[in-house]
Parts: sequence; structure tokens; C-alpha cells
Amino acid sequence: MKKILFVAASAILLAAGCQKTEVLNQAVGDPMTFSTGMAKLTKSATASGDQNLQTQGFYVWAYAAYTDQLNNVKPGDVHEGIEGIKVTYDGTNYSTGDTDYYWPGTGLNLDFFAISTTGKVNEDNTASVAFNGQGTDEARSMILTNYTVNPETPGDDLMVAEFVRQNQGMNNKAVSLHFHHALSKVRFKFVTTKDDNTVETVTVKSLTVGDDGNSETEDVKVNTKGNLTVSETTNVTDSDKGRKEIELTWSDQSDPQPFSVIKDAVLDTETKWTETYASMGEEAYYATWLVLPQDINGLNVTIAYSIEGGKKTINDSRTFALTRAAGEGVSAFNNWGTNKVTTYTINISPNKISFSPSVEPWDDEEEYTDQN
Repeated sequence: MKKILFVAASAILLAAGCQKTEVLNQAVGDPMTFSTGMAKLTKSATASGDQNLQTQGFYVWAYAAYTDQLNNVKPGDVHEGIEGIKVTYDGTNYSTGDTDYYWPGTGLNLDFFAISTTGKVNEDNTASVAFNGQGTDEARSMILTNYTVNPETPGDDLMVAEFVRQNQGMNNKAVSLHFHHALSKVRFKFVTTKDDNTVETVTVKSLTVGDDGNSETEDVKVNTKGNLTVSETTNVTDSDKGRKEIELTWSDQSDPQPFSVIKDAVLDTETKWTETYASMGEEAYYATWLVLPQDINGLNVTIAYSIEGGKKTINDSRTFALTRAAGEGVSAFNNWGTNKVTTYTINISPNKISFSPSVEPWDDEEEYTDQN
């Protein structure tokens, strides 16, 4: 699976309150807060990372990155019970609810890991999270096992934060978490080409990825379960603070299923579609799915449509490959990449049908702002 690097960047402050002392006997430091820097730019939670963080919240883990012989603290010890605690958005800030958490004291570094998902972690029938290298001089990594996307709830997002080594003297005591999308966004846009005197009405009836309706053939479907490894590209030292480069790799994908939408959508021109997008955001697309990044060789989409109002009524379906071969001025396209947005534009007109994919970085659609 293709890998992607995220380079450490500046962080943002959206405060949250936090309480509990289990590891240290010494006087605790200041209250710990959490910050995230993903800006809200779109109208749909399917598209906006900040909206998803606010809707889903996120889980946080904290480990000691130092030795405190007096209090029997070793690198890698869980700090203050911060082991998969849930941080939620209260309408203004990110909060740990009724429990506050405290820094160990000025200058003592902690390692932080965070993941945003609608599901629970490390419980029965859910994805499981494990870590390596926390609190040591080794490269840190996170392994998310058996993560599953659901075709029935295609807007569930999965985001992971860059690993942070931080102390209370940094970022106004806020734990600076910078999230990135770990899934791939796939969306389908329909338009029609019409002259002023065109009388035909073009309607899309349904769209199915991974099932062409022919029971005599076996279709390639969309993998819905997999394992995610998030790892650093270099080792960390206790003097290294802030965020570092991380690498996302998906593996062991399984449980292939078709993805389908059945609804009537009357098509309009590109200009009209653009106006609709300006007012409706992602809802202007016929379908938007968050899927596992994966190889899509052999994967097809089948579109059922009608054309009415002309000399005759047409009810038909067409199947297209979701890949693209290399051509003059066009590069090959055969996967849904991590943290990428793939847009398929289909033009269905009385005299032709065209099909065109495009790919862009997902994070580029969502601006990070510095509020520190």
C-alpha cells in the first residue's frame, strides 16, 4: 500500500479542561488542555476534518518520557491514567468531562498519541490500538488492528495525530495535536451537457461500486477491513519536543463489499452544479464515501440512468472501470490513496457519456490555522 509522509507543522489552541493523579506522588503541575488545528471549511462532516473531530471527539494516550527514581516512574509508564481517555467537544472547547488531568511538572516530557474515530477502541468487537517505542529513544509507532468502514454509514472518519513529545512549558500548556485523515475520500459528480434548446431530461437512478448486476460473474468489491500502522521515520530522543514526521501504511485488507446509492437525481449543467455546490457543499455530489485506501485494479462502477423528453425514452446502465491507464499527458491511476480525495465526474448527455477521475490531497482542502 502506498505510504504517505506528514511533516510536523505549527499547532493550534482549542482549549479543554482536564483531573486525576495516579503515577506521581510529587506535587503535580498545571492542568492539561488539548488543542487541534484543523479548520472548518466545508458544510458536511463527511468532508470536514474539524467537524468530524467535533462530532466524534478523539482518544488520547500519554506516557512518561523520563525517569523519576523518587516516584518510581520509568519511560513508557502511563501518565495520570491517560490511556485511551475520550476527549469531546462541548460546543466551544475540547474537554475530558468531569475529570481533570495534570502535567507532571515543568520540563518533564510526555509522549502523546491520539486517534479520532466513531467506534470504541480496545474493547470487544472493535478496533484495537497498540503502541511501540513510547517514552524511549526508539521510533514510535501505533498499530490500529481490524478497523472497519461501514457502507451503511459512509461518512465515518478516521484521523490520527502526529506523535507529540511535550511538556507543560510548551504551547500554553495545551497538548498540541495535529490530525490527518487516514482514510480515502471518494465522490461521484454527475452533470449533463445541454444546449438552450435541449428538451431531454437526464436522471441518474443508482450507482453501485463493486457489483455490475451480472450474477454470472464475480466482481471485485471494496475492502472494508484493514490494519493501519502509523510510524515515525526517525528515532526520537527526550530532547526532541513537538511533532515529527509520521508514515501511514495500510495492510491485511479484507471483507470486500459493494457500495451503493439508489436515488433519482435530475442532472444539470456544470455551471448549475457549481452553484449547487456553493450552497450545499458535499451534498451536491451523488455519493461521497470514506473508504480504506486500497488498490482498485478491477474495481468497476455501474450507473443506471434514464433520458426522457426527446424522440424516445432511454433506460440504460453503463459500467466503467475506476482505474485509468496512462496516456498522452495523463498518468496511470490505480488506487485510492491515504489522505487523498478522488473525484469521478460523469457527464451523461443525449449524445454521449464521458467519465473522468481526478485526485488531490485531502488535507489541502482543510486549512490549518495558528491560534496560539
